[in-house]
Amino acid sequence: MDLAYWGFSHWPFQRRQTAGDAVIGAAHDEAYARLLFVIDEQRRCGSLMGSGGTGKSCLFRRATDYARRQGRMCIAIDAASMDAVELTLQIADQMLAGCDGASSSVTWSRIQQQLANRALVRQAAVILIDNVDSAHRECGQVLRRLMNLAESLDAALAVLLFSREPVASPELQEQIELSIELSGWSIGETSQFVWNATRTAGAKRAIFTPDAMALIQDLTQGIPADVIRTCDLALLAAMSDERREVDAALVQAAAAEFSPRHSAKAHPRSLARPERAGAMASTES
Repeated sequence: MDLAYWGFSHWPFQRRQTAGDAVIGAAHDEAYARLLFVIDEQRRCGSLMGSGGTGKSCLFRRATDYARRQGRMCIAIDAASMDAVELTLQIADQMLAGCDGASSSVTWSRIQQQLANRALVRQAAVILIDNVDSAHRECGQVLRRLMNLAESLDAALAVLLFSREPVASPELQEQIELSIELSGWSIGETSQFVWNATRTAGAKRAIFTPDAMALIQDLTQGIPADVIRTCDLALLAAMSDERREVDAALVQAAAAEFSPRHSAKAHPRSLARPERAGAMASTES
């Protein structure tokens, strides 16, 4: 990788650079603010839905870190493929309830005691469940029971659900007070991200032409992970061809490198799409 070719101090498009707080865009900013609202106001349950590559996992980590910094008892679980027993034990273990090998009734008794203890010292709890849509359906009953238990004990508990698909469990649907749908970047946000990334790396001028940016948006629909992959490969393709800028033809070739479906969508003309809404949120009574 020849950084000197572009005058870069570092390579601008690397997935790990977007793993923390670096993911930008109005959609992410709004979604994060709404997640904090659920935590700070101790709302019963909030949900965030975003397809792969939109930054859902990044927001899961950011919300988890925030809850811990605020002194909440924070339980963060990846519930992919979990059944109800596994989820219950994970919650109990992170509550320090010590339930290895215990029966279901004993496990729930200890969870109840932990919630009662938190209520006495006025320590709020936050439970964040990632990939809740791929967990077994019975997990919804576990979380509803937990929320009802906290309410009966007057224990402050907020539950945040993260998923790629809408939450199917009716037990959870009726508990959700705030729903957030995370979309991809708009064309303006995609262009700003690419410019910021290359400028921070040392670029003195725009490397990606307007038609390249329009095609990137068309191919990726503003999904951050796909934008990063496409830009990364387009820069490499430009270097191989000894080009000093990236145009639509290079973007099309780069898209074919990592995804045939993107290549199939590519076409010579690509117009910038109008600005799209960022995070679409709705509250339910």
